[in-house]
This record gives sequence, C-alpha cells and structure tokens, in this order.
Amino acid sequence: MPGVTGMRLRTTSPRPASELSPAWCVALDDNVSALAVDPQGKLAVVGTMSGTALALRLDGSIVRELPEHPLGSSAAAWSNDGEHFATGGQDGRTRLYSRAACADPTVPPTASIERKGWVASLCWSPRADHLAAIVGKTVLVIAVDGSLVLEQAAHASTLTGVAWSVDGSRVGVSCYGGVTWYEVADPAAPPKVFAWKGSLLSLDVAPNGKFVAGGCQDAAVHVWRLWSGDDFQMSGYSAKVEHVAWDHTGRFMAVGNVGEVTVWDYSGRGPQGTRPTQLDGHDRHVSALAFQHRGGLLASGGADGLVMVWDPPKRSAPLHSVELSEGVASAAWGANDQFLLVGTELGQVLRFDLPT
Repeated sequence: MPGVTGMRLRTTSPRPASELSPAWCVALDDNVSALAVDPQGKLAVVGTMSGTALALRLDGSIVRELPEHPLGSSAAAWSNDGEHFATGGQDGRTRLYSRAACADPTVPPTASIERKGWVASLCWSPRADHLAAIVGKTVLVIAVDGSLVLEQAAHASTLTGVAWSVDGSRVGVSCYGGVTWYEVADPAAPPKVFAWKGSLLSLDVAPNGKFVAGGCQDAAVHVWRLWSGDDFQMSGYSAKVEHVAWDHTGRFMAVGNVGEVTVWDYSGRGPQGTRPTQLDGHDRHVSALAFQHRGGLLASGGADGLVMVWDPPKRSAPLHSVELSEGVASAAWGANDQFLLVGTELGQVLRFDLPT
C-alpha cells in the first residue's frame, strides 16, 4: 500500500461547548495512573503512582483497598463480562481477581505473577477468558482460573503495547521493530511478524478486525491490514504519538498529539488521500483518548487540564468541556456511555455525567 505521508485538515465552524460539572470527586494520594470501569456499570478499579490500588463504587465511595503495587500502579483492566479484573504495577507483578474480591477483602487474587520489568499494559481477550500482560520484554497470557497459558520473552526491546485479534485466537505485542502475533491455543507455533524499522509506543486493533494501528516515536501512526500485513503510515504530527483510539464500528480512528486530535475515516478504500478531521482545543499534549463503547462520541483529556467530548466528524468543536486545575492522567467511559471517569495528575478521580 502507498503511504499517507502528509496531513490535510478538514474543519467546520465552531459552536460553543456546554460546560461539564463533576457529580463527585475523590481525592487520592498521587497521579491516577490506572483507571478501568466495570462493564456491568457498578464499579471502577483505580491505581496511583504511589502504589495504591482500590475498588470504587460509581457513586464515589470506596468498596475495598486492594493490595498495593510498590513503586506504583501502572495498569488496570476489567474483562468484557465484568466477572474478572486485574491490576499491574511497576513492581512487575500482575494480579488477577474475581469480581467477588471487590466486595470481600478475604477473597485473594486468583493469580499473582511477577516478572522482571514493570507492567506496561493489561488487555482482556474478547471472549473474557484470558488476560494478556506485558512486563518488560515479556508477554504473559493468563486464564481466568489463574493458570499461565503463554509466556514469551524473546523480544529485542521492551514491549509497549498489547492487543487481541477480534476472535481472541491471537495476541499481539509491539516494540521496536514491529508487531509480533502469537497463537494462544498453540504457543509453540511460529509467530506472525509485522516487521517495521521503528519504535512503536502503542497498539490498537480496529473492532471490525480489519486493521491494527500503532503510535510511533517518530511522530507518526503506522497501520497494518489484518492479516495480509500490508502497511501504510500517517505522518506529519508534531511529536511522538502515544494515544490512538478506534470507534466501536472500526470506521474512525482518533489520534492524540500535542495540542490536537485528528480523526481519520477508514470507510470505503480507507484514509489514503483523504483529509482527517482536526479537533482543536488542547494547548498541551493529549494524555487520554477514548470513544464511547456503543456511541460515536470521543473523549479527550490533556496535560492542560482540559476534558472535552467531541462528535466527530460532524463537528470539530467540542460538545462538552471542562477545565480542571491540574493535568488529566486517565479517562474512561461508563458502561452506559452517559458519564466519564477522569483521573488527574495530582490524584483526583472525578465523575462527569453528560447532559441529557
């Protein structure tokens, strides 16, 4: 495939955004570095850079303090059915829990696995039966019963992203040099490699299973077609790209960068030769980016303290916004897509309900 080497931007006339107000705020002890919302719509798991890990009700009350991660909590994730969750930390430990552990502090983790490095990301399979964790140069796949299904450590550099194929049969990891895919049912099978001479910082599979995209150190987004391996690139960004998000249909891909969010349309023949919609509003780098689970709204948070909700590509001005007194560290939609949980750099967790 030919590469997409430049960015031509499409904008529309801005309209004022409505201002969001927090429904509640919980003050924690440090940067909210891990945040995941229960798909059943009742709980959230939160972690901070001080190592705190806890379960919250969605009214802001604390359900349970979970075992800490010394040196800092770095990741949290719920399974798609809401029956299991996991936390990871800079101590190199991945802990898997059943849902019952939220309410009962006597329920121990289903699994607690430690490897060299720090847990950069956690990702549940679409079938909700396996958890993938990347720890240093190692990828682990853990079954819901706590058994270790796959462990691969033969990577040239630290792993930066992890993603599943839409059928849950393969798990992919990114690092310097490209993307490597493993067959979960046959860990001894030769992996499929999408080679690329560059450093990938993230990995995200389109929900329709057609593409996988990675943000790059060299101010670009590299995209492969699944499973031919044909690739192309969006370049021309002002800094390294750490945040990429797909809408639930796989048609739109949002990219967060310094002072801007761009949205590419993958319908028809894809984004080649097209202009992305540019969403202007952030003054500093975009630190959180997420589409709704079933709707088309996009939330972004920045180091400038701005939280904005967009409706791309219908309009390039935000629908809703709020400016916080500190930078945004993390953000996640509620299960019903009607509210956002936002974590800040100084330890606040806030809930913002969308206007009806």
